[in-house]
Amino acid sequence: MAGWKPYVDLLMKGTGVKSGGIYGADGALWGQSADLKVTVDEAKNLAAGLKDNSKFQASGVTISGVKYMFLNAPAPGQAIARKGPTTALLVSSAKATVVVLTKDGANPGNVTSHTFVADDLKKKGF
Repeated sequence: MAGWKPYVDLLMKGTGVKSGGIYGADGALWGQSADLKVTVDEAKNLAAGLKDNSKFQASGVTISGVKYMFLNAPAPGQAIARKGPTTALLVSSAKATVVVLTKDGANPGNVTSHTFVADDLKKKGF
């Protein structure tokens, strides 16, 4: 997991980011911030929902045991969900799911670290 720490650090440096993590499409933990506790089943469901947003529309987006309401998918392989003042931003690469949760009340439009990390993973074949 130490090899993924620089990517998690990049996620956390993003403006308005409270938590972040990177998970394999198979649900494996690649790296996450200390306060994020995504289970294997949750990570698998996130990957599946990013491939088929109807799964998020039907049952919401669950991250660390907290259910977020699915709002939209701005592009294929991306999703935005919200619970109260916190927004969940998700993006997938070929082999990974990148997740960030915003600080309470942060403008999710200003958060871009998750897409930067996902784009870098894509370039490297992940």
